[in-house]
Amino acid sequence: MWKPTNQPGPTKPVPPHPYPPATNADYDPAVSYGGTAAAASPQLNKPDEAPGASKRINVIFSAAQYQLLKSLAERQSISISDVLRQALSLTKLIVDANENPDERILIERKGQLQEIRLVR
Repeated sequence: MWKPTNQPGPTKPVPPHPYPPATNADYDPAVSYGGTAAAASPQLNKPDEAPGASKRINVIFSAAQYQLLKSLAERQSISISDVLRQALSLTKLIVDANENPDERILIERKGQLQEIRLVR
């Protein structure tokens, strides 16, 4: 397990953020500021976005949801923040496809094709 960089012991490197926080007080070493989801989803992290335009949110998860997030992060060697960014990107992809009658997202399981749709 890693410790934040302001504590002794082994540390986990934090990738550089394309838009660094305005001050050091805004920087949280436990939060990843870049990663897979941002790279896979340019529409959510536009290069013309002004520095400091990022927003921070607090979300309360059940214990089971938190364990799932933690497990997904560990399995991919990414942060929980990046798992949430991936989820947001995938949700947008699915919603966009569901709104367009000419698009479908398919997954093959045990030789059978299934369509991915969000159920409301």
